[in-house]
Amino acid sequence: MEQILPLLLPFIIVLIQIADSYLRYLSFASGMTKKEKERLLSSLALWGLLAFLAYSLLFENSGIRVSLYKAVLMLGWIPFLAIFMLAVRRNLLQHIFVHGMVALWSFSLHSLSSIAVVLCFVDRAEDVFLSLHGLLYPAWFLLLLPIERYFFRRMLPPNQFFTARPYGYYIAALPYIILFSHILLLADGTLLHSWQERFSRLVLPVSFFFLYRHALMAGEEFYARRKAQRDASRLEKQFAFLERRHRLVVHNQKRLSVLRHDLRHNFRLLSAMLQEGKIEDAIDHIKSRMDLLEANPPLAGNSLVDSAISVQFWRAKRLGIHIRREVHFPSGEEDPTAPALHRDLALLVSALLGNAIEASEKLAATSKEISFDLVSEGRKWKMEIVNGSPCPPEFGKDGLPRRRKGEEDSMGTGMKILSMFLSKYNARAQFSCKDSCVTCLVSWEVAP
Repeated sequence: MEQILPLLLPFIIVLIQIADSYLRYLSFASGMTKKEKERLLSSLALWGLLAFLAYSLLFENSGIRVSLYKAVLMLGWIPFLAIFMLAVRRNLLQHIFVHGMVALWSFSLHSLSSIAVVLCFVDRAEDVFLSLHGLLYPAWFLLLLPIERYFFRRMLPPNQFFTARPYGYYIAALPYIILFSHILLLADGTLLHSWQERFSRLVLPVSFFFLYRHALMAGEEFYARRKAQRDASRLEKQFAFLERRHRLVVHNQKRLSVLRHDLRHNFRLLSAMLQEGKIEDAIDHIKSRMDLLEANPPLAGNSLVDSAISVQFWRAKRLGIHIRREVHFPSGEEDPTAPALHRDLALLVSALLGNAIEASEKLAATSKEISFDLVSEGRKWKMEIVNGSPCPPEFGKDGLPRRRKGEEDSMGTGMKILSMFLSKYNARAQFSCKDSCVTCLVSWEVAP
C-alpha cells in the first residue's frame, strides 16, 4: 500500500486539475473552434503526463505530507490555467472570472471530501487520509456532473459585463474575494480543522453561487432593457432620417416640376428673341439658364439612390462644400440591375460621400470641392469620388483606408460597407492620394 500511494496520489491530483480544466472548457465551449479544442486537448494531455511524473518524484522523495499535499493543490493549477489561456484566447477578464468560479466550486468539493473523510476515516494514517481525501474529489465531481454541466455552460456573463469598466474588474474579482480569507486559513500544515471552519467553507461558496445567479439574471434584464431603449432610440432616429429624406425627395420633385415649367417658358422666350433678331440677348439668357441648371444636381432616377445623393448634397451645401457631379443611371425599363443593388448602392453612396464630406470639412481652404461621378453603361458601373483631405489616409492590408487612432468611427463604418459591397458584387476599389486629393474609384459589372 505504501508503495502504491506515491503513484496513486499524483494521479488523483492530475485528475482533479484536469476536471477543473473541463469546467473551464464548458464555459467557453460554445465559442471555441475545432482547432482550439484540438490544441487544448493535446496540450492538457501532454502537461498532465509531465505533471504526473513531477508529482510522483516529489512525493517519492519528500513523502506524503499535509503541507506538500496542500502546496501541490494550491499551486498546481497555474500551468493548467496558463495552457488553457494560451489555447483559448479570449478576454483576460473572462478567463479570470471563470477560473475564480471553478476555484470556488473546487473549494466546495474539497470541503465535502474533508467532511466525508473526517466522518468515516479519521483514524487512518496521514498518507492514507490524504489519498482518500483526494480520491473523493473525482467521485463528487462525477456525481454532480449534470449540475456542473448545467451551471458552467451558462456561467459566463454577457460580454458587456466585462467591457463596462471598471465594473468588469469588480465582476472578475468577486470569486477571489470570497475565497481569499478561507485560503489564508488553509495555507498551513494542519491536517484537521474545526467543524465550524469546514461548514463555513462549504456554505459560503454555495451561497455565493446562488447570489451570483441572481445578480446575473438581474444584470441580463438590465442590459436587455438598455438594448431595447437603444433600439427604440435608433428606430426613432431612422424614422426621422426617412422623414427628412422624404421631404428632400418631394422638394427636389417640386423643383424639377418648376424647372420643366420654366423650360417651356424659356423656349417661348428664346423663340421670341430669335424672331426679333436679339441674338446677344438670347445667348445671355441661355448662359443664365445653364447656371441655374448647374445649381440643381441631376438625380439617378431611382428613389433610394436619389435620396442618398440628395441627403449628402444637402449636407455638403450647408457646410459650404461644392459638389461637381455626373450621374448617368439606367432608366426604369432598361435598368438591368436588381432591386438589391439599388439598396446596396444607396448605402455605399451615402457612406463614401459622407466620408468625403467629413474630410473636406476639415480643410482650411475656403473653397472646398468634391467631384462625384456615378455612371452606368449597360451592366458596367463606375463610381468615382475625388475630395480634398487635410492629411493623406493610412491604408490597411486590404488596400482600403483605415481609421487612425483617435478618429471618429465613421471612416471605419464606410470602409466596412465598401468591403461588403466589393465582396457581394465582385467589385474593385482603387484609392490614390496626390496633392492632398484622395480619389476613390469603384467599378463593377452586374451579372446577367
